[in-house]
Order: sequence, then C-alpha cells, then structure tokens
Amino acid sequence: MTIAVDPGAFGADGVPAVARHDHTALTTRLPGLATAAVMSIGAGAVHAAATGVHAEHPALARIFVVVAVLQLGVGLIALARPTRAAALATAVVSVAAVSAWVITRLTGISWIQGLEVREAPQFADTMCALLAAVAAGAALSALLVGWHPARPVRLFMPGLAAAALTIPAMMSGGTHVHSHSNDGTAVATDGHSHDAGVSTGGNGDGAAPVVAAGDGHAHDDSTAHDETATTDADTTDTTGTGTATESTDSHSHNTAVTDTTASNWPRPWDPANGIDVSGVAGVTPQQEARAVDLIQRSLRDLPKYADTAAAVADGYMSIGDAGTGSEHYIKASLIDDDVLLDPTQPESLVYTVKGEQRILAGAMYIASPRPTDDPELENWAGPLMQWHNHGNLCWDLVDGAPRVVGIVDSSGTCARGVNTGGESPMVHVWITPHPCGVFAALEGVGAGQTAVSDEERVDKCQSHDHATPAPVAK
Repeated sequence: MTIAVDPGAFGADGVPAVARHDHTALTTRLPGLATAAVMSIGAGAVHAAATGVHAEHPALARIFVVVAVLQLGVGLIALARPTRAAALATAVVSVAAVSAWVITRLTGISWIQGLEVREAPQFADTMCALLAAVAAGAALSALLVGWHPARPVRLFMPGLAAAALTIPAMMSGGTHVHSHSNDGTAVATDGHSHDAGVSTGGNGDGAAPVVAAGDGHAHDDSTAHDETATTDADTTDTTGTGTATESTDSHSHNTAVTDTTASNWPRPWDPANGIDVSGVAGVTPQQEARAVDLIQRSLRDLPKYADTAAAVADGYMSIGDAGTGSEHYIKASLIDDDVLLDPTQPESLVYTVKGEQRILAGAMYIASPRPTDDPELENWAGPLMQWHNHGNLCWDLVDGAPRVVGIVDSSGTCARGVNTGGESPMVHVWITPHPCGVFAALEGVGAGQTAVSDEERVDKCQSHDHATPAPVAK
C-alpha cells in the first residue's frame, strides 16, 4: 500500500507545516526542545549577571559574555524556530558549558587567568551548571526522539522551574565573590608547628633593618609587652656591615591596642587552609575579588624565586637586613613604574632567615611615590589592606650597592647614610603562614608608618598584646 505524501507538508527548513498553522489540536514538534530552550536562557542570564564579578580578569569576563550570548541566543532561536539545527546548537553550547564548569571545579584551566586553580562550587555556578545540564539533556532528547505529534508547547511549568533556579542564582552570582582553592600551589612546609610567641631575632619586616637585643627574660603570652624595638637617638651602625643595632630596656610596656575596625579582621593566615577574606565589613565584592585574585597569583607566581639565586639573576638585590630575621631583595627598576600589585613583577621579595638558609615568605609590593592614603591604594582592597611606608630608614652604599644601615634618630637625621625611600607605600602578601593575616605588616619598627593610628590599622595583630615574630616558613 502506497501512501502519498504531500510535498507541501514540510517547509524548506524541515518543519512540518502543521507545526506552523494548527495550534488548536495536535501538532508535530521536537519533544523537550522548548524546555531545553528555556533552561538555556536561564543559564545565559546567570552568566550575564556574574560577568561583573570577574571584571578583574578581562579575558575571563569576555568569556562569560560570550557564553551568556550563546546560551541566550540558542535558547531564543530554539523557541522561535524549533528545528533540529536549533536543538543541536542548544545541545552543543550546553554540553560545553557544563564541561567547562566541571573542569574548573576539578583542576582549573591553566591558560585562562582567573581559572588557573580549581574553584569550590558555589550556589550560583552550581545552579547555572544545573540549568545547562537540563538544557543539554532535553536538547539531546529532542534530537534522538525527532518529530512527534504532540500538543502545542506550554511553557508555564518549564518557565516556572527555570525562574525558580535562575533568579536566586542571578542574585547570588552578581554579588558573591568566589573563593578559590590553592590546591597544587607550591608552598614549602616541613610539618612543624611554631610558637607564635618565640622571637626570631628581630621585628620581622625586612624593610626595617633593626636588630633588637632581647632583655634576656622569657615572657608568657598572657603578659603585655612592648614592641620589641624602640626608636631613639642611640641607634647607630656599630658593625660596619650595613646593619644597625638597637638596644631595648628591661621593662615591659603595655602597648595593647583595641580593634576598632572590623572585629573579624585581620585573621590568621595559613595557605593550607584556603583563602578566606570574606565577611569583612566595608569590603565590596570587587575589592574582595581583587584581594582573592592577588593572593592566588602570589601563591602561584612567587615560588619561582624560592632560590635567592633566581632572584639575583632576575635583577633583585638584598638590602642587607638579614639580621632582622627577614631579608628583603628589591628590584629598584620596578618601583617607579605604573604597575601595581603584580606577582609577576614584585618590587620586593621577602625571605625568612634561618642561618644561611633563605626561605621565600612572600612579597612586599611597592607602589610608585604617593601618600599612603592615596585613593587608588585605599580603594583597591578596602579595609582588607593597610598600606605603609618606611620614611625613617637610612641608606648608604655598601660594597657599591645600596643598603639600609640604620634608622633616623629623634631629630630625624641619619648617623650614617641618607634618609630616603619613604615616598613609596608598600604592602605585604605572605605565601607562608602568618598569625596577623595574609596582608600583615610586622610589629614594632618593622610596621612602618601609615596614615592612620595603630588602633585603626588592619595589618597588625590587634588581638595580641605583644610583639609578633616574623612570618613562619614551615
């Protein structure tokens, strides 16, 4: 028996004519395509809402825009022109989006800045991936099932389901900052625990080359102590080696400060526990995102200078402050440029000194000359970061190289060398554990000078009443 087929039953695009005209009875359609389209549109909306949060990585933000446009585009086309081609496009875009999400949650993508390390699943990206997964499954189902007689498309339930997932995800994705795991980052550890109350031989901040002589007494952490170094006119270079020696008296002075800023900041930092700078009052999502990104990139990029020989080969020179327990290597040519907070071009590297061994502890990023309360600096990470300078250092040439040889006396003059270098604000980023936070300065002379009082600083151990040692390189 031969059944004649009306050539006009199908249009040029392969869509049955009944699918175009008969909306009152059964029609012929690709089951599941409408659902795929709605879910793809929802996923695209979430990606679009989250684009601004990734603005610190222009390439990544552009990827988000492209993905959003593709998901919105194929979804709208599939609704307006429900064809096999539209189903295939929706499936391909959705599968690609889900695959990318899985990769970034498992290993990261090394060649895309901002996605180098794996990122923990968050509500917004998980809902976005779920929408894309449903879109992919429904579109593939439509392709496999093909054209079937069915009632006209009803979008109420798919639309309601998509809205229930999309709207909360958009609200979360447009404001929440993703925290990234630093799995795989090379941070040296030896498995030992260290007492934060044990002095390492100085005030820790290598930018202040002052060796503080202890008073010979052991102190319990419950007792309030003076910052380990005092600045007075008796500070001179007595060694001829470019290191100033400073004495302290035998008295204990209570210099405890009250945290009048954010009660939950600063907080102890350990890379092994992941990055947590969230929930600090006054910090915007953009500032939090910048801070997280800087920490991640510092953990990734700085270890290439783990050997001081690599630093020297790249143009860094020690400022001769190893006697403090930390030694700074500075590349002067980077200080006056327009680059700010770039771990691929750190102005100064900080090494923890253990005898003859130097262990990379972090970087001291130095801005071009400006006030410490410059708006660009203060707005970069908001209350998370405190910029300081060292306007009290005395510099001289030692063996033909600039070295710090002391600090100014009470009249502001140097017993040796010249007072210079205090025009540029700086901030630390530690890649080894630090009790006072990832952006901490160190106590005493090493803390430098800021535009705010000690009580207002967010780069010191506000919860401790004693001087804090140098960062511990485990």
